[in-house]
Amino acid sequence: MSFEGKIVFLVPGFPEDEEDQNCLPYLQDLMLLLNDRLSPDQIEIISFQYPFKRSSYIWNGIQVHTIGGKNRKGVFKIITWIRVLSLLKSIHNNRNISVLHAVWLNETALLAQIFGYFFKIKTLATIIGQDPLKSNKYLKLLNLKNFRLIGISSFVSVQLLANTGHAPEDIIPLVWREEVFNDLPISTINVDVLGVGNLSPLKNYKLFIEVIALLVPELPNIKSVIVGSGKQHDELQRLITEKQLHNNIQLLGETDRNLVLSIMQHGKVLLHTSNYESQGFAMSEALYLGMKVVSTPVSDTESNHYIQVGKTAEDLANCVHKALSNETRESIVYYSPEKAVDQYISHYLTLTK
Repeated sequence: MSFEGKIVFLVPGFPEDEEDQNCLPYLQDLMLLLNDRLSPDQIEIISFQYPFKRSSYIWNGIQVHTIGGKNRKGVFKIITWIRVLSLLKSIHNNRNISVLHAVWLNETALLAQIFGYFFKIKTLATIIGQDPLKSNKYLKLLNLKNFRLIGISSFVSVQLLANTGHAPEDIIPLVWREEVFNDLPISTINVDVLGVGNLSPLKNYKLFIEVIALLVPELPNIKSVIVGSGKQHDELQRLITEKQLHNNIQLLGETDRNLVLSIMQHGKVLLHTSNYESQGFAMSEALYLGMKVVSTPVSDTESNHYIQVGKTAEDLANCVHKALSNETRESIVYYSPEKAVDQYISHYLTLTK
């Protein structure tokens, strides 16, 4: 299966260099997986907001253009859009664009729709995060029937259908490259329970703290770490202090991805307490590295030998206790990276026939 055309990816953010591990790791992995199957000149990336500067550079052999929108609104957003459209015209003049691939149903998809309409270019959109919810103002501006829609989970697909009447043509989960698990640094951080994600209300780490508090009377030496930064850091730290859990819960802050993966190599349970999740990329990484996963009922999670699902703090505490007692470790591949790439290339081929 060979695709010879030109694909331009429209994304809100992208790593500023090859050392920027924490910026949308699943997007980085997808680009590298596709680049392994396509030639570097077939892929270009336009990043709207981050990095916060205008630039063009080569990232792992792929041409990247950054607009430097800095998440500004009003007239500054219009300027960002004009610059994106101008850049697309320049790229198209140099070599005809075959497919515009927008990641997220937001301004990236809107600009793909506009440029694709005037220059008769096929458009594809990957639906991530809270895109399919009615709160997404861009849904009213997008003519979804003109997109090849790809959901990253059945949950996302069901939400989009319920809120727009449009169902994605395919489901392609976010995947990682096996290479990222090679030669991980040695971590001195050994944890029983791990949390990974932005410290925001959506991730619901107050529930995480409540779960650990319920476990401490029976497991007084339980060690847990929450990796990530965000606006709730101080509030969560106060809650940990109030509950006298400073010996049981550590807020590790922003941490390089390879170190997080190293912690996962020896950690026992990933506790995922989010209120909403389109897929849960960290869960698939944890499963591959042999961790058990305990999660709220988000995305496509369902209880099995490796994943336990609970709704309340008591449910989750029971699940964590059960998972900690299961000392077996087995590497589980949530979804084949090779299959994901095959699916995307198949869609590119179908769009350009």
